[in-house]
Amino acid sequence: MLSATLIQEVLTAGLRDEHRGNLDEPATDAEFTELFEFACEQRVTGLLVLAIERACVAVRADQRAKVIDAHNESLRTCQNLESMLLDVHDLFAAAQIDMRVLKGPAVARRFYPDRSIRTFGDIDLLVRSRDWDPAAALLIANGFSRRYREPRPGFTARFGKGACFVGPDKLEVDLHRTFVDGSYGFAFDPDLLFEQSQDVIIETTHIATLSDPLLAVHSAVHAALGNRPARSAPLRDLFESIEAGVAPHSIVETAEAMNLSYPVCYALQIAHDRLGISCSPELQAWSANYRPTRREQSALDSYTATHRRYARQVLNGVSSTPGLTSKLRYIAALAAPDRSYLAERDGSVARRLKRALSISRRSKEQS
Repeated sequence: MLSATLIQEVLTAGLRDEHRGNLDEPATDAEFTELFEFACEQRVTGLLVLAIERACVAVRADQRAKVIDAHNESLRTCQNLESMLLDVHDLFAAAQIDMRVLKGPAVARRFYPDRSIRTFGDIDLLVRSRDWDPAAALLIANGFSRRYREPRPGFTARFGKGACFVGPDKLEVDLHRTFVDGSYGFAFDPDLLFEQSQDVIIETTHIATLSDPLLAVHSAVHAALGNRPARSAPLRDLFESIEAGVAPHSIVETAEAMNLSYPVCYALQIAHDRLGISCSPELQAWSANYRPTRREQSALDSYTATHRRYARQVLNGVSSTPGLTSKLRYIAALAAPDRSYLAERDGSVARRLKRALSISRRSKEQS
């Protein structure tokens, strides 16, 4: 098993002057294989290159060459993705669709001293709720295909986080209208994300992104509520945001204003455990002293539970959806979706009903 020390050496490369310990001997073949696979899967080959260059991790010459080759391949993918981003930006601008670029290209330019360290595997774009369906239609009209159907037409633009679209060259765009699915997706008005912006420059094109505190909060939310276990890249993004000068109090204030304090605190705890250091004494103290309400704990559990995450997110989503009419539409769309959605996700009405009964029983258990 890959040691926590090796992982920490990679994920903290460049964040401190000294490395942790007896890593002067080159990694064994087994250790290197695990470390290399970890870096590729987590998209942190740039950090592994940096760790090798800073002598935080010792490897043989052939192992170093393999890491550099893999990282260069990742950089070529990023270059292709950013070329696609420029094309989509022009499409949306011509249609007067306001957008913000999220995650990889944005944080690489806003937070990292060398953007080649931060690689990514797709492009994440945010549009306003009212623009989501027109933006999706524009992508499809230009050769993209939607990876998964929505339960009913208009569901994503009203209730969802977004959807993935695959281009003719197999590159992907994740089109968002908010940060996250489920109850935390209803914690704030997603149109507020457009109130403040700044630009990143790709080639010669200025492309809008979120404010720096919002980018940091988004990284935290992505780490806390996304994949299990949490991805390493957004955890490093949090540290880089502080290194780049984002004031810790602005992250706290932004999280509080968006009702996302607990997910951000949870991400800070994960970051401390994974990297072995604190990104900021102020943020670490805030996180350690934060006491969630029962509602906040239930909401977070719906994302982090090992089993039945979908059912718990649906239940919390129902309770968090504002207004009775919206609640009924949300329930109706998930309980009785279009046949095309059923065929893709559940396979049959019977299986869908079985899932609905499971959710119903779960609801009674929680009440």
